[in-house]
This record gives sequence, structure tokens and C-alpha cells, in this order.
Amino acid sequence: MKILLLARAPGWPLQDGYSLRLFHLARWLGTHHELHLLCTGGGAPAAPWTVLFRRVTAPAPGPAATRRPLAGRVMHALSPGELHPFDPQVQAALQHLVAAAEDDGQPFDALWVCGDKLLMHSERLEGRLPVLADIADDDVLARWSQFASAPALRRPRALLDWMRSLRYQRQFLRHAAETVVVAEPDRDSILRRHGRCAVAVVTNGVDHEFFAPAPSAADVPGPPGLRDRDNELPAPQLVFEGNMRFAPNVQAAVHFCRVILPLIRERVPELRVALVGRDPSPEVAALAGPGVVVTGEVEDVRPWLQAARVFVCPLLSGAGIKNKILQAWSMALPVVATRISCGGLRARPGRNLLVADAPREFADAVLALLDDPALRARLGTAGRLLVREEHGWDRSARLLEEALERVADSSAALARRRRVVPLPARGGLTSTP
Repeated sequence: MKILLLARAPGWPLQDGYSLRLFHLARWLGTHHELHLLCTGGGAPAAPWTVLFRRVTAPAPGPAATRRPLAGRVMHALSPGELHPFDPQVQAALQHLVAAAEDDGQPFDALWVCGDKLLMHSERLEGRLPVLADIADDDVLARWSQFASAPALRRPRALLDWMRSLRYQRQFLRHAAETVVVAEPDRDSILRRHGRCAVAVVTNGVDHEFFAPAPSAADVPGPPGLRDRDNELPAPQLVFEGNMRFAPNVQAAVHFCRVILPLIRERVPELRVALVGRDPSPEVAALAGPGVVVTGEVEDVRPWLQAARVFVCPLLSGAGIKNKILQAWSMALPVVATRISCGGLRARPGRNLLVADAPREFADAVLALLDDPALRARLGTAGRLLVREEHGWDRSARLLEEALERVADSSAALARRRRVVPLPARGGLTSTP
């Protein structure tokens, strides 16, 4: 297949879920198919990315949108177009690439759109190039959980964002031949609202050879002072990892340190915690203090996982599969998580992790693991076994390949082969830049 990938400029090293998922899927697809990349954001990806694609196009970002007057903002408050910015340069480049491939007699077989924020750019290609909407998480479901867990003063804004997301999804998912998500709850949520959509699950994976437990403390790479997780040394006993500016992670870190951690310290006063991840928000940075380390960006998260005794995932909102749990499992690290953290995972409470929602229950689960090395070893081993069996990136990439093949063979693709539909302009754009 000849596939055009529309994605925001991915980062390197792989420090966010978007880039992590995209890299491993594109690396596999690029060795089996002809893969072209159109990336947004005004910057070309780094060298480890560019070798994956036959061609990379990175248009300069369009002019920033001017802020509407207050009356206009009120009038358009629920408009789907208010949720994510539209970039006319990306739209022009997309239309140009599609037209140029057709003129050369080698049209693309499918457009793979990675992320729901970019779906608006594919709308004008309906009938010309079939679209796979790889949205990963159901944003409507995620925003509803954020609304449900938000403080009272933030609920009106959270509700408005949920309503915008709902209208955005209704408008743009209908133009896709098929939609891809990472977990069954996200698929079921979309099907309840859009019963006629074709929705496939392509779960996230983990590189279980890279994220592997070190045999001994001497094999642990990274900063000095991080040692074997079962020794009484100055390493954090608990770790929580993720982008520390991402709203659900911020909410979880604050909730854990302010509400749950004091309950654990009633029994273990000297307990040490590490909040590991890039771009800590002011709320997360303020959590740093005696026994709490806020690392900011780290070159390699594995030393922190290797040194800790327990991985905590106290999320109160969000959707999709949590890469952080997959990585912890892959490192044979026992996990305590809330139920919402386990969406889409084959979580078996008491067998491969402990699940708790109430603060006291969460604290008790952490204490039970700290007190019981055998339980830690059993849960960690079971988690790693599950990752090896069900969450390899090759398996996920083959599922995505199957979805792309269905899209390429869809009625939209057949109609495109029978006739050429002129690309409509948007905002004064023509079909070429």
C-alpha cells in the first residue's frame, strides 16, 4: 500500500504516548509499505524518524488565529472549530500531495490520520481518498471523566469542553472509513453515540526487551544512588511517571501527594516518592519536598522504575490504555492503580496488579505491597508475562495494517478509482499551495 500519514511533528526521544505509539507503528509499517509523512507544527522530525518514510513534508505553520470579540466567542462557544486550531498551510499541503500523487498515476491508497486534532483537515478529501481516523483515545469519554472529577469551580469549563468535543466528533468522524482506538471502552463509547461507525481496537504496545528488569543493581543504568528496589537505600520506594503537564497526570499527582501519601506515611513516615516526567506544571513542581522528588525530564525512565518497589497510578480521569502501566509491568514492577487507570488492560486485581479508588484503600494496597516482597514479586512477574503475551508492538502494527487494508478497499477507495473528484477549497485555498 501507498499510505499518507498526517501527524503532528513527533518528538525524540520518545517521551510522550503520542510519539511512542506513532514511532513503533510507523517503523513496522514503513518496512512493509510505502509510507509518506505530512507533519504539522512547523518542524521536521529528527533523524530517527525520517528514515521511516519515503518522503517527509513539513509545511510552515499558518498565521495565528486572531482572538474573537467577546460576542463572537459567546456565539461560537459550542462550535467544533473552537476545540482545535485549523492550519490552512497543512490543508493546502495535504491537498497538493494528494493531487500530485494522482497526477503521477500513483495515488495514495489511504490517509492515516494520527490524532483527533487533525481530523478536520481530512474532511475535504471525502470521496477522493479514504481516511483511517487513528484517534487512540475517545476524547468525549476522557473529557466526561475530567468533568466528573473536576472541582466545582472548574466544572462549567469542563462541561463546555465536553460539549465541544461531542460536536467535533460528530462532525468529523463521519468522514472516516474506519476509526481506530486503543481500548475496548473507547470503542464501545463511540459506538453508543455513532452506531454506524466502523471502529477497530489497536492496543498500545511496549518494547519488552528495552523495558526489562535488570538482573542486579550493578546493571541499572542512570543516576547514582538508584539501587535495587528491595534494599534499604535512598531510592524512592514509590514512582509515578508521565507527562507532568498533561491534565490527568497533574490531577493524579496532586491527589496522591495531598490525599493518599499522608495516609501511607502514618505507617511509613520516611517513605520516598518520585514523580517522573517532563514539563511539570506549577502544581506538580510545588509538590517537591521532603521525601518527594519531582524529576522533570529524564533521559531514561528505566532507572527510576528499576529502583522503586511499587508503581502507583492514581488517575481520576482519562481514557485509553496507559503506557505507563505497560512499561511498569514490563519492568516486572508491581502496580497499584485506580479503576480508570486500567481501561483497556487485562487487569486482574490480585493477580497482576492491585486496584483501589478510595484514598484509604489505595494507601492500604501500597502498604500491603511494601510489607510483602513475595506479593510484589508475584504481581510483577504476572504483569511482565501479560505484556509479553498481549502487548508487543508487532502485534499492534499488524492490526493497524489490517485496518488500513480495509480502508483502502472501502467503497470510498473504489469511488476514487472510478472518478476524480476536484478537491474543494476551504477559506480561499486552492487544491495546490
